[in-house]
Amino acid sequence: MRVLTNGSIAYFGIPERMQETAGLKVPAGVRLNYHHQACSLYRLVLRRARPCTEMHGIRKVDVMSVIESAGGSLGSIEEDRGKNWLAYRYLVSKV
Repeated sequence: MRVLTNGSIAYFGIPERMQETAGLKVPAGVRLNYHHQACSLYRLVLRRARPCTEMHGIRKVDVMSVIESAGGSLGSIEEDRGKNWLAYRYLVSKV
């Protein structure tokens, strides 16, 4: 919000979490641990220990809380389902 002037808007997307695959319900901690191990194996075997990009989600309620505490006004939230991630797009204005 600090980069917006009064009356201006921002439109951005933030991932929340990985989606369940094939209807399989996997606890978040297990899913995160599996992803971390898979990324480490990928780095070791295929990329020869070169950096691997990781992505971490932020809960929608946490994003909304930060927007409001920074003096922003939430205009709309749109769900954005990608192949592997559930994300949201936010339209925010500065009050």
